[in-house]
Amino acid sequence: MNVYEIITDRILAALDEGTIPWRKPWKCGGAPKNLVTGNPYRGLNILLTAMQGYASPYWLTFKQATERGGQVKKGEKGTPIIFWNWQRRQVEDHDGENEEKQIPYMRYYTVFNLAQIDGLQLPEEKVTFTPMSGCDEVIAGMPQAPAIEHGWARASYCP
Repeated sequence: MNVYEIITDRILAALDEGTIPWRKPWKCGGAPKNLVTGNPYRGLNILLTAMQGYASPYWLTFKQATERGGQVKKGEKGTPIIFWNWQRRQVEDHDGENEEKQIPYMRYYTVFNLAQIDGLQLPEEKVTFTPMSGCDEVIAGMPQAPAIEHGWARASYCP
């Protein structure tokens, strides 16, 4: 089974269970990211990790967890995430000449949420929030002003 089939099967299985995977359940404690590198996930990986419904935004590979003294809980299943990159290759053109081309390729890794791993601690995270000047005044002047919350607790704009 290739990575395209794995991802498609995950999404179809969620739809069969009555879950619409692109509708956020709002259980997340922040944008999904790798615990070790701190790099946030992007694109389809956000959907794939959010579909799992964990409150922790932190994810690790099995190897990353064990290298740090953690252990994946018995019976837990990982979540596939995809990784795109480019590979340089010599390709023969129509005239029989070799030319170098960049060809995209995709890999996938299986990751586990921090909640699926025993023996690891949540890192301390310093969050700084700097509101945009003038926004509070605009909202205060609205006739039916919405409640403004910052963070990932519910749908919101994040620049």
